[in-house]
Amino acid sequence: MYTAILHSFAECTNGTAGKVRKVLEEMGFWIDTDGSVSGRPKIELDARACECVLEVLAVHPDYLLRADILEYMKSRWLALSDRARNFVVAGMLRERHFEHALSALEDMVKNNIRVESWLFEKAMWMLLEFGEAEEAFYVLNLRADAQSRSNATAPSKLSDALWGALLDAAAQANLYHETNMVWTTQVQPGYLKPATGACLSVLTTASRHGDVQLATDVFRVLTERDTTITTHQYEMLINTYLKANDLSAALSVILIMVDANLKVDEGTCHPLYWHLFTQKHGGDSLPMQAFILLQDFEAAGRKVPTAAVNACMQASIALDRLEEAVEMYKALHTVSHAGPNTNTFNILFRGCRRQLRKELAMFFANEMMQLGCKPDRLTYDRLILVCLECGDLDGALLYYEEMTSVNLTGTNKGLQGDERAVGLLKAYKEGVDEPLPSVEKAVIDRVESGLVPIVAATSEDMSSAAVEDQHVSRELDPPGGRS
Repeated sequence: MYTAILHSFAECTNGTAGKVRKVLEEMGFWIDTDGSVSGRPKIELDARACECVLEVLAVHPDYLLRADILEYMKSRWLALSDRARNFVVAGMLRERHFEHALSALEDMVKNNIRVESWLFEKAMWMLLEFGEAEEAFYVLNLRADAQSRSNATAPSKLSDALWGALLDAAAQANLYHETNMVWTTQVQPGYLKPATGACLSVLTTASRHGDVQLATDVFRVLTERDTTITTHQYEMLINTYLKANDLSAALSVILIMVDANLKVDEGTCHPLYWHLFTQKHGGDSLPMQAFILLQDFEAAGRKVPTAAVNACMQASIALDRLEEAVEMYKALHTVSHAGPNTNTFNILFRGCRRQLRKELAMFFANEMMQLGCKPDRLTYDRLILVCLECGDLDGALLYYEEMTSVNLTGTNKGLQGDERAVGLLKAYKEGVDEPLPSVEKAVIDRVESGLVPIVAATSEDMSSAAVEDQHVSRELDPPGGRS
């Protein structure tokens, strides 16, 4: 009778661990001697009754009571059945003792003790609920190991909901091998239809690890359900190809974006620039190889965006190959019919500053005016820095005055050396949150004592740079001027 009462408390709505304690107290469970309880004889628990208590504690956890039951069974030489061991592990999971539960589960698998399928699923669901994706896949591997050890001809299958949760958790945690395993075994055969959000998480994981096959298969699934592919998804596919060192395919995706009327700007092509800049290549220049590929695409009738050419030029500048970037600029109109834009010239101005090529920068500034490209804040900033670092203070001030006349704000990189420093200092204080005291001190020193903190470049360096820039200018300037 008491065994049936104890088993009834396994009900999730009516049973509690407190009710079990009350019945055990009535049975005299905690009486050490074999005497009577309130005039009634003490009732001993058998193996079945202990198993019922463990089943209740798997639903209504109480680790102290479970420890008492296990100690009681040990003292009475009562064997713990396979079913009871499942209840013990389930109770540990309910108490959030995940390490103990996984250790006990592993021992059960190693010792060929039957583990119920519901226990494996319960463990995975609870681990996923608490963000333990790696441990959930560890349980999945234990389940596969247990099925391989057993002689069951038709092992139980996991539900689609659990597979979907495993895929989503693995992708969000950037677990590449786990994500790829679930995708190839469940999604590719058609057993699982993941949500769009899960597909995008898988695409992110594939992008980070350069798995082209996985990324393209995600695009297949998204296309089949008529999902609108955005710029963000294309950018991840570009990054995937770059991670796999497939430069031609990455450039092809950029051109596909243009064909799909999606915006392609410097942000879209930044992964391309970073790949061209950081990737080691033993042969020819990688930026030039990318530019040649773009030329081939244009010759095949594809529309090449200027941003892609700019990324190649930017990588060449970052690698201190200004002449290579100039060659790309000379051939830009044959690759991108849109022609150069403001960002194109900003990139070239950066290279001129790095190489102290003021005359070349002035040539590009003239080109910029002829082509009608509107300068921005970065344009003036780099022109001012080119003039300053080449010792042309008057030119830098002229660009600064032009910048302020069009209501653009400069940076805090300028430095004055004559009486015009007073007006510049005022603009500096208004445009910078925390002005440096050293800047104000330099202005005071100039006004009071006539010090000039600008160090001009040597005449020898300037003359050699000017000759070289004039030579490049003659090469760039076509007969009759550029249209």
